[in-house]
Amino acid sequence: MFAVAIAVVIAVVIAAALIVSTGIKEVVVPDPVVTMQTIEGDIPLSVYFGKEGKNVDCSRVFGVTRFVESATGVGTARSLLAELLKGPLPPEEAVGLFTSIPEGVVVQSLVIEDGVVMVDFNQTLDENIGGSCRVTSIRSQITETLKGIFGVSEVHISINGETEDILQP
Repeated sequence: MFAVAIAVVIAVVIAAALIVSTGIKEVVVPDPVVTMQTIEGDIPLSVYFGKEGKNVDCSRVFGVTRFVESATGVGTARSLLAELLKGPLPPEEAVGLFTSIPEGVVVQSLVIEDGVVMVDFNQTLDENIGGSCRVTSIRSQITETLKGIFGVSEVHISINGETEDILQP
């Protein structure tokens, strides 16, 4: 376990050095603890978070790998959203990744039909989220995460069944 901790520290230091020295804007930070705990059948997919920095494009999000139970369609989407709602892990936070999604958000329903994901969240997603940048980031995090599922081309977000006048700054 000590070797894993050292490996995590080294990975974070190397990632930080690469960002500083090369100006890389997008970094994928693996989570070796999750990687080690995967079981046969788990698949690597990306969830997306914002990244701290100057002159930030609020719609720009950065993928990190999560291993989710091998499933298709709705099962995969639910697993990915569960990982997204957990937020970034400590090594990811160490390189500036963050979530704009408020704590306590719950997926109420999820349907995939003809490449379109329709996901409905509870009211918490729309509470105290002032600012167009944060709203844009929330939409981008959810949309890009779900577009990582094979065959998904569109994502429709609703809150308590409503699509109009949600996620407004």
